Amino acid sequence: MANIRECDALVQVVRQFDDGDIIHVHGKVDPVYDADIINTELIMADLEQVDRALPSLEKAKNRSKDQDTLLEVYKIVKAALDSGTLIYDVIEDMTEPQRKTLK
Repeated sequence: MANIRECDALVQVVRQFDDGDIIHVHGKVDPVYDADIINTELIMADLEQVDRALPSLEKAKNRSKDQDTLLEVYKIVKAALDSGTLIYDVIEDMTEPQRKTLK
């Protein structure tokens, strides 16, 4: 996951074809299931990061405006991740300062 965090973009390519010469890890071809597995792993990794950072930011006294925006972003992101939604899917609902902070 460390390599993924350093990327500017992430593209998922999942298999949707049968070929007896190419063994599938789960023994069957199911691209929706495969994508769900990848997304779940991404959600769990992001949630771990937010859960680690959120408590100290919430407890901080005299937060700056940037820290307040970051706190708002963390709360939005945590709610999305807790419901199984990727961060990418909530970006459109954020304000421009929140998007900038998230980036």
